[in-house]
Formats: sequence, C-alpha cells, structure tokens
Amino acid sequence: MTHRNVSRETEKNWQAMPLDRLLIKAAQKLGLKLDHAQVSMLLTYLSELILWNKKINLIGPSTPADTVVRHLADSLAPLPFLPQGPLRVLDLGSGAGLPGLVLKTVRPSWTVTLCESNQKKAAFLKAMVKRLTLNNVQVLPVRIGQAPESLPLEAYDLITARALSPLNELLSLARPFLGSRGTILAYKGPRAEKELKEAEQVLTALGLTLARQERFRLPFLGHCRILLFFKGI
Repeated sequence: MTHRNVSRETEKNWQAMPLDRLLIKAAQKLGLKLDHAQVSMLLTYLSELILWNKKINLIGPSTPADTVVRHLADSLAPLPFLPQGPLRVLDLGSGAGLPGLVLKTVRPSWTVTLCESNQKKAAFLKAMVKRLTLNNVQVLPVRIGQAPESLPLEAYDLITARALSPLNELLSLARPFLGSRGTILAYKGPRAEKELKEAEQVLTALGLTLARQERFRLPFLGHCRILLFFKGI
C-alpha cells in the first residue's frame, strides 16, 4: 500500500488561484501531469457542472476551487495506478460523471459506459458527452441491477464507483460485469477499513480479492481518501 501525503502543502491562498493553475497543481501533487487540452476540457466540464447544478442536484454546494479539488482531482487520483492503453470501462452510479466522465477526458483511448438511473443526471451526462465531443462514451439511464442487454456480462476491464454504496453492495453489483482480468475500483474515505471488514464474506462468495490499496490525502484540503482495487481470484 502506498501513502501519498500531499496535505501539508497548503498554500494559504489556494482558493484564490486561477482554476487552471489550481487544477494543474492539484494533479501534480497526485503524480499527474495534465496538458493544455486536458485542462481546457476539464474546466469546460467544470463550468457546465456549476451551471447545471443550479437547476438539478449534481454535487453539494461548493466554490469552483473546492470543486476542482473535491471532485476533479479526487476523480483523477487513480490514474497513476491504471494502464495507459485502451480499456473498456463501466462507471456505476455515474451521477455527474464523477469519476467516469472526468477519467475519460484524460484517457481518450478508453471506451466508457456511464450508468446512471436518475434521468436528469443522465441528461446532463449526454449533454456533456456532446459538449466535449467525446468519442466511445455511452450513457445508460438505468439501474445497474437491471442488467440490460446493452450492458454485457463479464466484459469490462475496469469498473469504477465513487460515493455509490457500501462496499459489500458495490462489489455484488459490479461482479457480474467484470472481465476475467478486470479490476473493480472503489473510491472510499475514512470508513474504508470498516467496510472492508464488513465485506469479507462477500469477497469470498464473489471470488474477489483486494489486489491493491492506495491511501492519499486530497491536495490543499487534506481529506483522507482510499482507493481499493479488487480482482477476481
């Protein structure tokens, strides 16, 4: 397990930074280098997210600077631990596209399915795919448990979920869609250890194992985050 402690680098006026500089610095603290096109695309997404959030509940109240760190940087955090090449990705409970849509902007070779049952959120996702001119992105406005025909079983290289459900429920939902060499990536906070313990029997029953655990703190804010990577046995 790797510990990335970026919480001590707390520039006093980080919330007053230009958003592009803040995004670049936050990414750097997480071991990522974003190019100009990626930053531009992510800030376009951020602008639309803030605009839509006034009409529908996509994220909780926060400043643009907070959103850059709490949502964009947090969504991007696993990228140093993921392959560079093409992947087939399923994002469960995608919500505002966090993390699936954000990850896609930095990994254009990925083929991404965003699964979101809330119709208004799904409409936002479809609008953003068009606005950002993203290729190979599908928005499915369905509940994952319905297993629609358009969502193939045992087909995905990476299944992501952020703030979706307790770990034991998440793993049960994701397992049928996991490819033989695929990974389930769960974004968790301080309760991760407790949820892991509660999910021990589910892990065994599903034939899954915790392959990797990465602990870090959000840049500038210092909030604890834990990334859990599961694979089939």
